[in-house]
Amino acid sequence: MKAAEEKASTSHEKKAPVSQAIKTDYDYNPTVVVETDFGNIEIQVFFDKSPEHSKNFMKLVNSGFYDGLIFHRVIPGFVIQGGDPYGVGTGGPGYYLPVEKSGLHHETGSIAMAQSAQGVSGSQFFICMAPQPHLDKQFNVFAKVTSGMEAANKIASVSRDKKGKPSEDVVMKKLYEKKPTG
Repeated sequence: MKAAEEKASTSHEKKAPVSQAIKTDYDYNPTVVVETDFGNIEIQVFFDKSPEHSKNFMKLVNSGFYDGLIFHRVIPGFVIQGGDPYGVGTGGPGYYLPVEKSGLHHETGSIAMAQSAQGVSGSQFFICMAPQPHLDKQFNVFAKVTSGMEAANKIASVSRDKKGKPSEDVVMKKLYEKKPTG
């Protein structure tokens, strides 16, 4: 059985549909923690700049969709990408997001929704490992790393094949909202 077929037959394929009862409306820009074996990455989600993509991301975070998924694409100096339930870059949540443009730029630590085709995205996201201005008109930035870029850099330096697939799974153990203080 090929690796992609093995991945497709894992429990990630059987994730339950995302419930509409999950909290998705925020009057602030929440912080999400991504737990990995390389350390935690904290990201701020920009509801004020990208409300639809932020709402979708928080729905997936709060439903546990991302828990146990992997970073399936790692390209040093470019991006680390995850959020595919199959772990090979072809999957999503079963729906697509509307096109949205936040006007934010692809800087180091910026997080954008990946697309399988122009305007077609759902759950896959990438973290920019360096400025990528050529992506500004192609992908929507909806969040930014606020802490833990050193963990992202460690992920970007793992052993990988020619297409950027890590030799060993880099697991997003859990994603959750860091509750605001005060």
